[in-house]
Amino acid sequence: MNQLDTRIALPAYDNASRGLLIELSIHAYKSPHHIVQSNGYLARCLHKNFQRVLNITASIKTQWQVFKNYSYVIDSSFVGGVVCETASSSMGLSIGLFNLYRAMQYKSQIGGITGTGILRVNGCFDKANLECAKQTAAKASDSGNEYFVVPEYCRHLFELEHLMETMDKEK
Repeated sequence: MNQLDTRIALPAYDNASRGLLIELSIHAYKSPHHIVQSNGYLARCLHKNFQRVLNITASIKTQWQVFKNYSYVIDSSFVGGVVCETASSSMGLSIGLFNLYRAMQYKSQIGGITGTGILRVNGCFDKANLECAKQTAAKASDSGNEYFVVPEYCRHLFELEHLMETMDKEK
């Protein structure tokens, strides 16, 4: 298991407050160095928030410390627009990390799920801007995101992990 990959569709919005989804890939490589690299404009914009989400997640639960044993590459070919804020990507990035965690455990990844929310250092999620516009874009997209997660229904990383485990059992 040299490389693990996951794809996520991050909810976002444009300068007219219209929701949109942006495709992103995260690649994880077993490594003692714990390096994060970014390819593409959006990935570079998300770099610092991804490292933050990764560090918070690894500090919340002993089993999640395994994230520190990997190096990561974030890829996105998105070129349209300017990124003004990245904090709300925390929920989507957490979903991506949990799918990588599932792959580390030889479990199948959970598809059809995305979300928006701001991760706090205690593992709780706060409400993000324009949740409704982002949800509308996710439901209207052809990327199959039938589950849209917001902090109102998923307040903590523990709840997100539980939700994804429940979705796995419902398959």
